[in-house]
Amino acid sequence: INGCIKKGFTATWGLTKSMYNVIKQLITGDVSTKELSGPVGIVYMVNQSANQGVIYVIYLMALISLNLGIFNMLPFPALDGGRLVFVAIRAVTGKAITDEMEGKVNIIGLFLLLALMIYVTWNDIVRLFT
Repeated sequence: INGCIKKGFTATWGLTKSMYNVIKQLITGDVSTKELSGPVGIVYMVNQSANQGVIYVIYLMALISLNLGIFNMLPFPALDGGRLVFVAIRAVTGKAITDEMEGKVNIIGLFLLLALMIYVTWNDIVRLFT
């Protein structure tokens, strides 16, 4: 069992590094945003994985969970990572950003995330039918 746990941590660490590398490539433009998948693409991938066997579905679920966790920790408003930025600003400056200002920043971040979700879902639908 120790060997399995060690392999699990090693695999998770490798996937984490790969995901951060992809995020870096998205920022630098080395990877196109057309490569991203949203809910429609995820359903398609689950279907493809199910055809391969249950172990592939479990692996995909783990990959999606890890991806969501990493994405949520990005320092972007409306995500937990964005909240950590506000906490860090408070720790460094000794002053809290007003609740009103934090709310405005988070609303803007939320709208940007919704726009990203619509864009990614649209790309998934186009990819599905072409």
